[in-house]
Amino acid sequence: MKVLAADGHILCCGLVRALQLLREDVCVTAADSIDEMLTLIPGCLISTFVAVSASMPGMENFAGLRRLVEKLPDVPVVVTSPSEK
Repeated sequence: MKVLAADGHILCCGLVRALQLLREDVCVTAADSIDEMLTLIPGCLISTFVAVSASMPGMENFAGLRRLVEKLPDVPVVVTSPSEK
């Protein structure tokens, strides 16, 4: 399972950690921003899914999410949030 994850937020880290405990074949590529994720995509093998925080750098009103989905149209994206609202 290939995961592209960007976020220091505990929900995203917890999600990735839970997957690593459930499966031995989890390979995580980490990034600190949407821009970094976009630069990593060409060198990554096809991801099973992408985990990203709504509050990470580059998200600005979900514009970063739209850019990410355009680059990976067939890959599911999990968006976490530090807020319940």
